[in-house]
Amino acid sequence: MAENRANEGGSPPRDAVATFDPDQVPSDTLGTIYLMTIVILGITVIASLVGAIWLTLAGQEIPDLLVSLGSAAIGALAGLLAPSAGD
Repeated sequence: MAENRANEGGSPPRDAVATFDPDQVPSDTLGTIYLMTIVILGITVIASLVGAIWLTLAGQEIPDLLVSLGSAAIGALAGLLAPSAGD
């Protein structure tokens, strides 16, 4: 009874978290997640670039947030697409 009350907060029991094995995730699922990540980062880079060009043509200043968002997305893409040292 005390265990049920301790877990009423909605968090999973400690056993469930401790027994998660990432090797059990199907490889096609990992490939799909990887591809989705690459696509979303690519869209972010393109949107930042188009937004910066559009704002420049409109005669407005490019916000630092737009520059940093594009830079972070490019860095993340480089990190994901660069071969690892072991390959």
